[in-house]
Amino acid sequence: MFTPVIIDARRVFILIDCETSMATKTGKAPTVRGTPTRPRIAPAVTPTRFLKAGDQSRAICPHCEAMRDTVYQYRSVFLTKTKVSVPNVLVGVCSVCDRTIVLPAQSTPRIKEARERVIKEQNARIPLELEDRLNMMAYSLDIRPEPFKGALCRYALSRVVKDKKFAQRVWRFAVSAEAKGTPGGRVKFRSEAALPREAKAVAHDAGIDDLSTILRGAILTVDDMLAAPKEREAIEHDLRLLAVGSGS
Repeated sequence: MFTPVIIDARRVFILIDCETSMATKTGKAPTVRGTPTRPRIAPAVTPTRFLKAGDQSRAICPHCEAMRDTVYQYRSVFLTKTKVSVPNVLVGVCSVCDRTIVLPAQSTPRIKEARERVIKEQNARIPLELEDRLNMMAYSLDIRPEPFKGALCRYALSRVVKDKKFAQRVWRFAVSAEAKGTPGGRVKFRSEAALPREAKAVAHDAGIDDLSTILRGAILTVDDMLAAPKEREAIEHDLRLLAVGSGS
């Protein structure tokens, strides 16, 4: 049986409108030794024109195993890797079996955005001494440790990406003697998949390439800020909001 093309969140493809291909001439999917092959696919590229709902084209349908007329419609697309359903995506639908068979280039940003919003659990190793600092900061703010740790990590990584001065402060602490200590600590938090990656991209320019080192510097930076009355007032509200209902 022919294997359907699955739309994967990591690799978004367009099924080529093969008007001049062998499939067009035969009306069937090309075969190798009697076994149907996958439809020709190509990485998404900038379209020469934007499609709209109701536009029509032709493409090989992997379900019908034949060239079919397609009609573009807005539908939900299920990303098999991340288990996320993305609403209102323009796709090409087979006129015979009514299944999605084409994903035009203009729809790839919507798919990418949905993938980046996926919440993932992040883990990083830290010294036990820094884990103690996290617990003491949470105690001083009267916040449960686990929600506070997640709030601090998300807050600090967001600031690293957006605030150059804050990032430079984190880098200084990250390479300080205070960032070293007894192995065995760990911090876990949930965030959008893109956040740690964006922070690591910024940190790379400072010669820091791992999340653990960034978070060591971030913990010490936030601890230093909470020790200064003016800075404490500025960030305490944000940390509380992030910690409320987060769980981690």
